[in-house]
Amino acid sequence: MYFLGSVVTWRVAAIICISIPFTSMLLVVIGAVPDTPVWLLSQGREKDALKSLCYLRGWTTADNVKEEFDELVVYSKSLDGCVICWKEKRDESQCDHYEMNVFKRFFTKFNIVMLCKETLRPLTLTMLYFTFVVMSGLTPVKPNMVNVCSAFGMADDSKNIVVMVGVITLIASVVVIGIIKSVGKRKLGVSSMFASGVCCTVLSIYAGANLADTVSSYDPKTFPEEKSVVPLIFFYLLTIFTGFNVSWVILGEVFPFRSRASAQGTGAAWNYVVMFIGSKTFIDLETHFRLTGAFATYAAFAYLGTIYLYFFMPETEGKSLQEIESYYEGRLRIFADDWFINIFKKKK
Repeated sequence: MYFLGSVVTWRVAAIICISIPFTSMLLVVIGAVPDTPVWLLSQGREKDALKSLCYLRGWTTADNVKEEFDELVVYSKSLDGCVICWKEKRDESQCDHYEMNVFKRFFTKFNIVMLCKETLRPLTLTMLYFTFVVMSGLTPVKPNMVNVCSAFGMADDSKNIVVMVGVITLIASVVVIGIIKSVGKRKLGVSSMFASGVCCTVLSIYAGANLADTVSSYDPKTFPEEKSVVPLIFFYLLTIFTGFNVSWVILGEVFPFRSRASAQGTGAAWNYVVMFIGSKTFIDLETHFRLTGAFATYAAFAYLGTIYLYFFMPETEGKSLQEIESYYEGRLRIFADDWFINIFKKKK
């Protein structure tokens, strides 16, 4: 998108971007993107579920995913039947909940599925994770990135920097795909959040020490004439570490099947709300506290996010759906095992 904006007019770039969602919808319609194995199992389509799992694991054979598929089958069977009977531990053969008033039954099921620990706890995690990622520096300045780079006096053309931000973000995302299995999502999330805070801190200190009080990103006349490589380096580093966040990955795997669609939709919607708030408030932050204060605020969000993720983000890499759900129900502890966090763990 940044590259398009540098080579074509904004109208042409908008038309090209609009075509992407339609292309994605077309791929779904023609079957290029399969349904999830758990959903297919819930519809009684075991063969299609196995085929989908093989596709999602890299076009592998059924033998290589047999153990995982068997676990999914067991998990799917545990989800069948009446939710209310399951919650009350009643024999489903004597279920009479389908005779309840439709509204009463709906709100009872909503209370069981959406207001339970295994839904609310991961929903809180994902919403706060999105908040900290968005407010940790890069996202709020994106709509005004060209002017912000010029206001810092970065040693390159601002339009080139914007293109490089897009390229670096893409590369960082590819790197995450390659290292996430060996490093783990928790370590990536915590370390990238802390590193983003360090970058914002350096940018804040640089702005306070080197930029005049009159410099503002919304007034090109105040931009400094002297250029420096220091803010450029740390802005690129901020881009890298922001690209290392795994918030969307976490959103896709921490919810139980019964509440997954609604909870994921809520979490994703919250992300866009925070993006709007962050972008909308950047100018106000800069007006009242200058660039140094704005980036100090983003650094504070990043450090708070680091602390929160360290204590409340479980390691889900290599865990089954049942293990993740059991953790959020409180039956298992799958936090990272280090001496400091063990002090705060509940004793079994």
